[in-house]
Amino acid sequence: MELKNNLPTVAVHDIVVHPRENDLVLGTHGRGFYILDDIGVLEGLTPEVVAAGSQLFPVRRGLQFHRFNRGRGAMGQQRFIAPNPPDGSIVTYFATKGARVELDVLDGAGTVVRRLVAGTPAPRTGVFRTSWDLRYAPPLQEPGRIGDDEGFFAGPRGAFVLPGKYQVRLRVGDQEHRQPVAVVGDPLIQITDAERKLWHDTVLTLGGMHRTARAALATVERVTTDLRTIRDHLAAQPGAEPLLAQHQTIASEVTAIGRLLRGTPARGVALTPGPPALAQRVQQLYTTTEASTAPPTADQTHWTRRSHEQLAEVVTRVNRLLGETLPAFHRQLDQQGVTWTAGRPLALAPLSLPQLP
Repeated sequence: MELKNNLPTVAVHDIVVHPRENDLVLGTHGRGFYILDDIGVLEGLTPEVVAAGSQLFPVRRGLQFHRFNRGRGAMGQQRFIAPNPPDGSIVTYFATKGARVELDVLDGAGTVVRRLVAGTPAPRTGVFRTSWDLRYAPPLQEPGRIGDDEGFFAGPRGAFVLPGKYQVRLRVGDQEHRQPVAVVGDPLIQITDAERKLWHDTVLTLGGMHRTARAALATVERVTTDLRTIRDHLAAQPGAEPLLAQHQTIASEVTAIGRLLRGTPARGVALTPGPPALAQRVQQLYTTTEASTAPPTADQTHWTRRSHEQLAEVVTRVNRLLGETLPAFHRQLDQQGVTWTAGRPLALAPLSLPQLP
């Protein structure tokens, strides 16, 4: 079985296995270095493992590393550094081509805290590697995406899990394998266990609020578009004045909810006086609290509680709109024969065909 892992065809003059990290270090011709992190897979990939069709190899402990952007990303070639291993723990497994692979991280209670591979078929027979950054999934994630993006314009990161004992679970077809993994907190973050728990719980709460605020905004935008289409149909419908009045009342409620979430910026968000609107405030609370290396401040705690109260009001109004107001309005539109629009139930007339002689 070939194992290159981006190693070019080059003369290798020295080989050593790091005594502490168990990494394979090669010295190549031209004063180059090549490092294969954690060669436990080479030690454990036996003929029996290959015959069995799947295997999850031991996972080294993960050390949380709280990165901070120091503004050195635009220095071009002035600074050259080779890529480091990915943050967190490297997970290595063996699978056969076509087998469906699920790879999850579980906490002590058996709850999935992160999905690393979401039931995708193995593209080939061989060894695969991925990494867990010792975080929960990001609060906002595009469908089909599992990992985090990198870079300045990446979305918000997931919160760090609490230090402790976890398990990595591999499912390949009907086979299941588990390996323990220990998570160690960033030693440079000097806070007590109680403070770390408060920080952890606050970031998770804000992440949930961030998702809810974005969902509410998406709902407002969708309903606004649907109402605009309904208004155009009603404008062409004779005797639709009562329905148009109802439409205006509903549209006003949707606009009011939207203003609670995003405010009414006159010159752009940055130049709008006063505190940020609810959705932006929740996003800022999440990013600043997650990026901190200390428990939440009194101001962060105050605005988290205040934002949660306001978001609860928004959720109540959105759910009432979706569960009561709009369905009742849609039924009246159907009764009046208004052209179908998105968001309304579909109807199919009974089959009526003449009998053949």
